[in-house]
Amino acid sequence: MRGYGIMFGMVIVLLFVAFSSFAVGSEVGSNVSPQENSTIVVCLDSSVCDYTSVEDAVDAAKDGDTIVIYNGAYNIEKKLSIDKEITIRGIKSSNGLPTLVPKRGIHIEADGVKLYSLEIKGSSGAAIYMTSDNNIIQGCLLTENTYGIIMDKSEGNRIVLNKIIGNEMAGLHSFKSNENSFLVNEISGNGYGVKLYYSNANSFVRCKINENGEHGIYLLSSDENKFLRCKMNKNGELGIYLLSSDENELTRCDIRDNGNFAAILFRSDYNVIHSCTVESESSCGFVQIFSVGNIFEDSGNVCSSLSE
Repeated sequence: MRGYGIMFGMVIVLLFVAFSSFAVGSEVGSNVSPQENSTIVVCLDSSVCDYTSVEDAVDAAKDGDTIVIYNGAYNIEKKLSIDKEITIRGIKSSNGLPTLVPKRGIHIEADGVKLYSLEIKGSSGAAIYMTSDNNIIQGCLLTENTYGIIMDKSEGNRIVLNKIIGNEMAGLHSFKSNENSFLVNEISGNGYGVKLYYSNANSFVRCKINENGEHGIYLLSSDENKFLRCKMNKNGELGIYLLSSDENELTRCDIRDNGNFAAILFRSDYNVIHSCTVESESSCGFVQIFSVGNIFEDSGNVCSSLSE
């Protein structure tokens, strides 16, 4: 009997130790918080900031971090690749926005990247080259680049309140990029304003696409895009040119004083132009060629309508 008592006692002790270890482990585990996101500060004074180099800050960042850039000009000799979900935010001062000079551009390769309040200039390619989805570009100045923004198979992005001006080839070039939103941007003084190639279901709201050297907007094989209350004025060629592009909508747009007509629709069908203000040196506001099913409501004269 005494042996059974000792064995029983040992079992009780072992169970108590096991339970205590589990309880302590659970308590310790509950007090371990996930690693917090960091804020990394970039400025030109190494004594007060984490980095003086934008490239070094991006290299050091991890997913979820924010990089804050203070006033100054930051030369970036190599291509700046952003392959993490980070935020880069410029701090505006009395001298304007912090200026990034990426000679080979900024390439956004990760989803969910956010760029705020930056001037980006001097790229031999695009200021921003985007191959990922669900990014935000807001409050930036993109100027003196070959292209302002290139989107390459990129979807669900929001381009908001930017100035994309004075870029050599185009302000925005979109290739096979769908369902992006462009809200209240100024896209002026570029070669082309906006070029959409094989890009569908994008929306442009209250954008100013003025005084570009070629067409304000050029759509090639791009369908179901919407332009609401946009201005396409004083462009060198056309306000908008649709080539093999169907079911697009222009609503309450202002299309005035472009080099030729307000718009040409060539082999483009079932588009809707509604309540647009149109002024042109030609008596024709819109010209459609080899196109059918287009609807023009309260939007000026339509001329040279040909059918095959």
